[in-house]
Amino acid sequence: MEAKVRDVVGLYLNPPPERAVVLCVDEKTQIQALDRTAPILPLRPGLPEKVTHDYKRNGITSLFAALEVATGKVTDACYQRHTHAEFLDFLKLVAKAYPRVKLHVVADNYATHKHPKVRAWLGSNPRITMHNTATSGSWLNMVEIFFGIITRQAIRRGTTTGVKDLINADPDAWYHGDPDSMGEENFAEWRAAIHDPAVVRGMLEDYRAGLGIDADHERADRQAGRQLQHPLLALWSTRDDLEDLYGNPLIIWQDWAHAVSGHGIDSGHHMAEQAPEELTKALTVFLAPTPR
Repeated sequence: MEAKVRDVVGLYLNPPPERAVVLCVDEKTQIQALDRTAPILPLRPGLPEKVTHDYKRNGITSLFAALEVATGKVTDACYQRHTHAEFLDFLKLVAKAYPRVKLHVVADNYATHKHPKVRAWLGSNPRITMHNTATSGSWLNMVEIFFGIITRQAIRRGTTTGVKDLINADPDAWYHGDPDSMGEENFAEWRAAIHDPAVVRGMLEDYRAGLGIDADHERADRQAGRQLQHPLLALWSTRDDLEDLYGNPLIIWQDWAHAVSGHGIDSGHHMAEQAPEELTKALTVFLAPTPR
């Protein structure tokens, strides 16, 4: 135990060299979207706040979060489950959020954090180093401070009719854009969109489709040997570690289409906003009529 305590506390007191980032990662599971059976009566002079003891459950979610120790910045995502698959997916999300820098990740000894598939992925991504807290020592993980704050200030006192309300309660905490790379006008449009409940609902439906009907269709196409017959252009951002995480996109798409072309574009996740000229050029060339 002493060795692990020294390892973790040492990261906090003596951060690694320049351009290395220390992150504290964990999941807050079984967050319930609870709706009281009667409205909460607010605090009034001489009267305390009154809350009914019974409630209605409207779904649950699990919050995965990565706290950057030096700045307090949080990278987060919500999942319906909290198995090793979700943890690995979240690690990949964190890796994309911090491209091309060494990451030191503090996490507890939860079994999903040490799953063989997680270990295999870490082995193929040597820039990421895991630091596990000692057994019964998860209190050393600083992301627990963040979980404590949101529990006291939002979750425990929250009244929500569904999971989407958990996101709508604080869209800016859920979505992290970058006005410097996107441009102030584009960033303002993105912020306005995520504050629109209809947009949030559409995004969640799209995520659900990716885990449900879209995945079912892809499995059916693969089993039947079906491929796209028309030319396909694959463009991807080069700043978010897509190639490091998944390999060459052109090779991946060759399983799904006969004629694949494309290349990486110097941008982050928001390609259209960050590299509009290069993206327009690539699309114009691809869509130009073929000489007869």
